[in-house]
Amino acid sequence: MRARASGALDVIVGFALVAWIGGHAALGAFGARIAFQELARADAARTMTRVFHEFDRLILTAIVLVAISAVLGLALRPRGLASSIRSGLELGLCALGLFEIFHVHALIETMFAGGQTLSAAFAAAHRLSERCVHGEVALCLVWLVTQSTLCAARPGVVESARHEHPPGRP
Repeated sequence: MRARASGALDVIVGFALVAWIGGHAALGAFGARIAFQELARADAARTMTRVFHEFDRLILTAIVLVAISAVLGLALRPRGLASSIRSGLELGLCALGLFEIFHVHALIETMFAGGQTLSAAFAAAHRLSERCVHGEVALCLVWLVTQSTLCAARPGVVESARHEHPPGRP
């Protein structure tokens, strides 16, 4: 039962990270670049500010799911260094995401609303936001390596889960 619950957490966190980190990377790498190429600067800035503001809701949802996984994972996953590192990575991702949303994005939105989009401080806030995304990608990659280490360390989990129920029963 613990193996199934742990596996379910792994899937939920995996989907949350794909939506959060993958979506963030796509918005920054493609969405913003295209918007600023195709639209007038003021329109692109207004559009992307709104898009990232809306995307913050998805990030918050992912943060909640990842935080729950980190806490429950400490109880459900086998004890060990890889499991502890993984929970630490999950909590680190949550902390970085919260910093980005409630400090960096809030600062960018405030400066945008105040008409400071051409200031050096606005450019610096955007660079900080990019660095946050780079940090999230790096932490996510380390999380994936740790996840694969955990899966490799418990090869019988999949086999034992298959045989928990008689054939023909879920």
